[in-house]
Amino acid sequence: MSLWSPLSAFSMTGGGCLTPYSSFLVFATGVCCTTPLVCLFVRPLLGGTEFEPKFDFEAYARAPITSHGMGCLGGMVWALGTVSSLISGKTIGMALSYSIGQSAPMVATLWGLFLYKEFDGAPKAAWTFIGIMFMCYVIAIGLIAGSK
Repeated sequence: MSLWSPLSAFSMTGGGCLTPYSSFLVFATGVCCTTPLVCLFVRPLLGGTEFEPKFDFEAYARAPITSHGMGCLGGMVWALGTVSSLISGKTIGMALSYSIGQSAPMVATLWGLFLYKEFDGAPKAAWTFIGIMFMCYVIAIGLIAGSK
């Protein structure tokens, strides 16, 4: 996973002939080919430990269709974001596009803070650390964007 972004950027700019759409197709194909292998072979080896609960295929199959639909919707949103990032990389540059894409945890934190109110009643120190986290994240994204 850590090599996908630089290899994708290289394949679309300097050394390759992939378009943003074909780069995403290669990535999605890799995900679709390796996910069943991870679920069937790697996950059972880790299952049942304190760090990784055992996967229950029967419970997965019994889940309501709306649960599976929400999973598919999440995948579609992820795919749209990835394709948008690749397309924007061709226009604004891969470094800036990457830094914008990496700001997703900040958005998720804002949702947790303001929509779900996850830190209501938290001590003042927690809010201080959240503020420091945001400052560090903004600085890091700025440095990545400025590296172009």
